[in-house]
Amino acid sequence: MGLTVEKSIKLYIGEGGEHFHTIFLIPHSIKNPKWSGDRTICLTNIPPYITEENLARIFTKFGAIDKIALFTNIKDLQAFSQSPETSVRSSGEFKWKTAYIAFKMTSSTEKVLKTKKLIANDVVTGVSRWISEYKATYPSTDRLQGEIDNFMEKFDQEEDIAEREARKQSTDEDGWIQVSRKSTKDAFKLTEHGIKSIEEKQNVRKKKKELKNFYRFQITESKKQKIMEMRRKFQEDKEKVEKMKTSRRFRPF
Repeated sequence: MGLTVEKSIKLYIGEGGEHFHTIFLIPHSIKNPKWSGDRTICLTNIPPYITEENLARIFTKFGAIDKIALFTNIKDLQAFSQSPETSVRSSGEFKWKTAYIAFKMTSSTEKVLKTKKLIANDVVTGVSRWISEYKATYPSTDRLQGEIDNFMEKFDQEEDIAEREARKQSTDEDGWIQVSRKSTKDAFKLTEHGIKSIEEKQNVRKKKKELKNFYRFQITESKKQKIMEMRRKFQEDKEKVEKMKTSRRFRPF
C-alpha cells in the first residue's frame, strides 16, 4: 500500500469553528470482497480524539456505511490490508490514526472524493474532554446503588436457600446439625438431643475424674503408711544394734 495522497479534506471540530485538521485520502490495496476498492476509502492523519463512532456520524451523510476499521499502529494497518479477516484492530491508544471506511454503495465514495470540508459536531476536546473522561472512570450514584441492590438481593436469596438446605440435613449421633458454609448463622446448631448427649458425656467425664482422684488418694495413703512402717522398723533395728554393742562392751567376767 503506497502513501500517495489522492485528496486532502479539512476537518472542522464543531459548526462555525475556525481551526481544522487536514485528513488525507490515500490509495489502498485491500483485495477482499467485503472491502472492495470501489466502495472503500482509506483515511490517514485522523486526530487522536476522533473515534470510530465519530467517523460513522461524520461520513454517514455520504451514504450507508457497511463497516469501519480504525488503527493507531502501522503494523496493524499493514496486517489488516493483507488479511482483513484475521488481523486485530488497535484503536484504543491516544495517537494519530488511520481508518478504512467501507460504504454499501459505490456512489458514496464518489461523493467523498468531491468534498472539501467535513464537520464533526459531537467531538469533545481540550479540558472538557479530560473532565468527561475522568468522570467516565467512576460510576454514577444511581448505577452504583442499583448494583448494590442487585448484589444484596442475590445474596439474600442465596442465604435463604442455604438455610433451607441446612434444615433438611439430618442430625448426627451427637445431635449436631451441620450448616452450609454459605450461611451466616452459627457454624453448628444444637438440638435438644444434642444437649442431652453433651450433659451425659460431661457426667461420665466427671465420674472418671472423681474415681481417678480417689485412687490417687489411696495410693498416697498407702505410701505414707509404708514409709511410717519402714521408719518404725528402722528404729527397732537401731535399738537392737545398740543393745548388741552394749552387751559386747561390758563383760565383767
